[in-house]
Amino acid sequence: RTNTQQGNKLRTYRTFKKVYKMEDYLIKIKELEARVAITRLRISAHMLEVERGRYLMKPLNERKCKNCSMDEIEDEPHLLLRCSSYEESRNSLFQEICEQLPPFGGMSDHNKFIELMSMEQYVYRDAMVKLIKHICKVRGCL
Repeated sequence: RTNTQQGNKLRTYRTFKKVYKMEDYLIKIKELEARVAITRLRISAHMLEVERGRYLMKPLNERKCKNCSMDEIEDEPHLLLRCSSYEESRNSLFQEICEQLPPFGGMSDHNKFIELMSMEQYVYRDAMVKLIKHICKVRGCL
């Protein structure tokens, strides 16, 4: 099996991290719990099935989300963009983003994920904090 099939540890990070530098969110997000949860999500140091299954040697296609009935691998894009458990909160935040940055609504899920995780614009950083706080409240953090 290739690293891609196994769920390579850095697969997510490489998707959005383009420049090696200290990230602004580490300074600008004042709430420790949110900052830690976002950092854990960004570096795949979390309890999503995609990582838990990796340590249990489960094939990638068996690392499904247990919080919804979508039958998808529980990875970072699923958590932030598709998991039905967080749909209401996510839709509200995405509507706020679209009001400030209309192009966001027309982006592919892949590009939305990159924008959210890179947090280069305040509106994305603010949305990530709100979404992560909601997710942590629902599932007891990451």
